[in-house]
Amino acid sequence: MIVLRSLVLSFSVFWRLLIVMPVVIPITMVVAFAFSLVFFPLANLFVTIAQVFIGMIGMRAGMQALGAWNPPSLEKLILTSLKWGLLCFVLGLMIGIVAVVTVFALEGEGAWRQLQSALLANSGNLWWTLATSGTPLGWIVVGTIALIYAIGAALMVPMAASAHAASEKAQRLDVFWSLGASFPAMLVVLIGSAAVAAACGALFLSHAVVQDALIAAAAWLDGASPAAVPVDAMLRIAALLLVELWTYAWIFAAASLAFVRRRDEAAADSAVVPAPPAAAASGFAARAPAGPETPSAVDVRALRKSREQS
Repeated sequence: MIVLRSLVLSFSVFWRLLIVMPVVIPITMVVAFAFSLVFFPLANLFVTIAQVFIGMIGMRAGMQALGAWNPPSLEKLILTSLKWGLLCFVLGLMIGIVAVVTVFALEGEGAWRQLQSALLANSGNLWWTLATSGTPLGWIVVGTIALIYAIGAALMVPMAASAHAASEKAQRLDVFWSLGASFPAMLVVLIGSAAVAAACGALFLSHAVVQDALIAAAAWLDGASPAAVPVDAMLRIAALLLVELWTYAWIFAAASLAFVRRRDEAAADSAVVPAPPAAAASGFAARAPAGPETPSAVDVRALRKSREQS
């Protein structure tokens, strides 16, 4: 099963992320922050593109651990990240608009009061506070999160295919190639990784760290002295960031496995079965030439069956 195999593979992906991500994440986020300063209304778009680019690097690390690596093209990686980043931004915007309209259609002014109560009671995770509130607003938040996870699971294999295709020698695939492939396994991995991160207190911790770092950098540029952080707090944050990084490694490993499996299935499906030679003009059936047996449809189905069982 992909879920169990991805758990094992995740540790091989994890140490690769430990090498590349300390370089990729700061550079990518600084570039996104610089573009956000120039085009402030599009700040969320640039951040989304940066996150997609980091995800593409992670998926390629998963394919390298799986032995399906190919030489990357930075230009194609950037173009692919722009394309998927814009798509994810539009999807997120549409989901947000629908959620807000639904909230105010059902709750009206009561939604503002519930949101204010959640903000006052928030201990670090507004989404969790709202989702567990038991109010209509909370149920809408739960439905929105479920929809986001479902869409993410459906897009996981197409995004992994785009990451693999970001190479000079790779075959170009459609954007939504194999949309929804391995959906149950992808959904289990997404929910499982979020559950592990939430149980350890590392859910979306990196987002908070990056946000605090940008705020501190802006204050430092204005001449303010950054507040000192205790050593034990820094060690705890570092440990939690490693946990969060491993959860992403699990997701990247699962996406890579699902992509390779679907690619092999597609190759088996497209295998051309040679037609037998036409009968001779004399009326006798033509015989197959001597040598190895000609591949048949049964061979292709057996190959697919053995791969699905593995």
